Amino acid sequence: MSNDLRKFYLNEMGIETWVRRDSNLNLAKLNQLKKLFANCQRCLLNLSRKESVFVKGQLNNDLMIILDEPYDNDQKHEILLAKMLSSIGLKIDNIYITDVTKCNAYFNNELENVAQKQCKTQLSKEISIIAPKLILVLGQLAGHFLLKTDLHLSNLRGNIYDYQGIKVLNSFPPKYLLNNKIDKKFAYNDLLLIKDLLSL
Repeated sequence: MSNDLRKFYLNEMGIETWVRRDSNLNLAKLNQLKKLFANCQRCLLNLSRKESVFVKGQLNNDLMIILDEPYDNDQKHEILLAKMLSSIGLKIDNIYITDVTKCNAYFNNELENVAQKQCKTQLSKEISIIAPKLILVLGQLAGHFLLKTDLHLSNLRGNIYDYQGIKVLNSFPPKYLLNNKIDKKFAYNDLLLIKDLLSL
């Protein structure tokens, strides 16, 4: 957990902490994100919401990772993502990771489609708050939303796109790679491109 996130939770519990001036911006962003997600009632998904998907990692405006869906408490996905990032010298705890779907809840396919349309609006606001230099999209759903296309993920990956002035790269999600190991080499090539873009 980053220092800013730790201070945020302490403040939420009423414990006052000393904050460096350059941390004020991140704490303000955390408060914005909390208000954005905590009491969202944009669709019926909130009725079965177990929790809102909130901050994972650190508020880092160099790289933002967007997944199609929450991990569903399956640590294998997160472990694989950590290994993928480590292969190019990045630590998962130092990167801001979010999801297209903003509620961790039980829902059927019909409700999921409605929810995702509403969550996409929230995702747009989230991106504007974080203001990353580069976005790595892991999955087809988020790629379709950001890039306004219906191309298959295999055709989307490997290219650099633009979302409101932000560079975007679409690649395979950890959940997919666990069952399709043959595509790990393509995912690694995408990560090398991310490494190159971050060094510019």
